[in-house]
Amino acid sequence: MLRVPMAARCPVDCLVVPDSYLCFARLSALFDETPRAVPGIHPSAVIDVSARVPPGASTGPHCSLEQGVEIGAGTCIDRGTLADTLLGRGVKIDNQVQIAHNAQIGDYTAIAGCAGIGGSVRVGKYCRMGGGAALVGPLEIADHVTITAMSLINRSVPEPGS
Repeated sequence: MLRVPMAARCPVDCLVVPDSYLCFARLSALFDETPRAVPGIHPSAVIDVSARVPPGASTGPHCSLEQGVEIGAGTCIDRGTLADTLLGRGVKIDNQVQIAHNAQIGDYTAIAGCAGIGGSVRVGKYCRMGGGAALVGPLEIADHVTITAMSLINRSVPEPGS
């Protein structure tokens, strides 16, 4: 797959396309055999009836969503591996948030869009996490901690505050 200027110098037959990178991407997608997530709830997941999960979401194994949890569109919550991934009561998660395996999010914590929480991170109760902030695990965040937007936290925060 070559663009016109390159095709003239090619000594063998080639496919001439306007954009070789785009053509390669589209062609590669035809051979992708990655299993797609199936909408629904895995038998080992525990989802409270009051939790609000986007329609068509796939809830994998070893996830636990307690009463009043809300999850925004495009959010990914990884399955638990060594322990369950747990979202406590009333947790609110905005769009496009990544929560890695074994993470535990305390009751009534709010997480803004595009935030990332690493594996085995424990976030306390009543915490607030700004957009684009990241927690690199494993670490622990105390109750009542505010993490401002675009912050990178790579150590535990043992006391309430900002």
